[in-house]
Amino acid sequence: MSTATAVSVAPPAQLPAARRKRTPFLIGGLGLAAALVSTTWYLLHLGRESTDDAQVEGRVMSVSARVPGQVLRVHAFDNQLVSAGEVLVELDPADYAAKADAARADLAAARAAADGARSALALTEKTAPANLVQAEGGLTAAASSITSSQAAIEQAKAELAAAESRKSLAELNLKRARALFDTKVLPARLRGRRPTGGAVEVVLLRSVSGDVWEALLRPGRKIRQGARLVFVPGVLEGTVGARTDAGTRMIELDHREDLRRLLERVGEMPTPPYITRSLEDPSDYQTVFARAEGAVAAPTAGLHFTGGLLDQIRALGTEVVFLTLHVGLGTFRPVKTEDIARHRMDAEVFEIRPEASEVLNGARGGGGRIIAAGTTCVRALEAAAGDDGRIRAGSGRTALFITPGYRFRATDALITNFHLPRSTLLMLVSAFAGHERVRAAYAEAIRERYRFYSFGDAMLIV
Repeated sequence: MSTATAVSVAPPAQLPAARRKRTPFLIGGLGLAAALVSTTWYLLHLGRESTDDAQVEGRVMSVSARVPGQVLRVHAFDNQLVSAGEVLVELDPADYAAKADAARADLAAARAAADGARSALALTEKTAPANLVQAEGGLTAAASSITSSQAAIEQAKAELAAAESRKSLAELNLKRARALFDTKVLPARLRGRRPTGGAVEVVLLRSVSGDVWEALLRPGRKIRQGARLVFVPGVLEGTVGARTDAGTRMIELDHREDLRRLLERVGEMPTPPYITRSLEDPSDYQTVFARAEGAVAAPTAGLHFTGGLLDQIRALGTEVVFLTLHVGLGTFRPVKTEDIARHRMDAEVFEIRPEASEVLNGARGGGGRIIAAGTTCVRALEAAAGDDGRIRAGSGRTALFITPGYRFRATDALITNFHLPRSTLLMLVSAFAGHERVRAAYAEAIRERYRFYSFGDAMLIV
């Protein structure tokens, strides 16, 4: 261990006069000695406390020479660092110069890069607004282009659908037969008053005998047999009769004018319950070829045909014939039994004239096809067809209930609307096209937002 020696130096005023001349030299010597001692202590302290590094800054040295439990005597002279007579590090001035030059070059490069970044930032700040406006214009143009492309796609889809429709019609027209219904809907809904003054609504279903009609009454349970109903005072009144097994009521009408004319004047179209608004034009619920009065509902598939469309169909070589089936209450009555075989189908009046059966049988006999417009048309064709598929002319009543598994004898293609669930019409369509195919068609109609029911869209099943 090294020891430290304290040196006491007296102030110049207390020294003898003979020694005052040497005092500056003594003080200077003491100062030099103190500096050397301080330097030596500093170097020894660094030798004990520093890490394993050596750093040189000018003539000042920081030395790493840690040896546990020892104090190294370190001397520095020229450009060498010596410990106990051994050269630990030899410092090369040329190496300092090269490193300094490299550092200055790196600094210059960093400054140049910073200047370039500042210039780029300034340029960006200057051009950014214009670039933003240009980008927004590009986005607007792109959006417009997308909209135009979507419109073009929709137009192409529409043209494709039209082409497919024309192709289907052309293929069908080669078969040369189409059957339509000429039934005409009676404005058979009457609104009147009961003896108590309460409102009543009557829908005439069919004439049973003379002025006696089967009808629907609302409210039916509150009206007693024998009650007098007034529709047009002194002109059109009625007396309520007995109930039927089907839940309808009999009513005998008392009228002072021709009943058909009265109905045209005061009656309303008996639209289905799901149509809640009144018709602005009663003819909207009639087909353009309606002729034979007696139906209480329109053959809705026929509502799609116009006079012009029928002319086009005939021009393509297809023969158009008309059948009659007066749509009755069965169209409105849903299937409520779990076993559909137990559902009771209301009988409806139909007629197939001889000229119509001749055209239809001729088309079939020549390898053609019969296209039925509407499910009620199918029921009339199938009711009049024999096992050989030939259609017999005549009239009658049919309660034919067509369900899946039925073998069609006289119908090759069908045009029909989209029907209510649990309806006899939907069951007939499923029997004709197959349950899974009909489910897929309805799913497509829902996805594409087709219109359903009486005033809705139609599909062609071939």
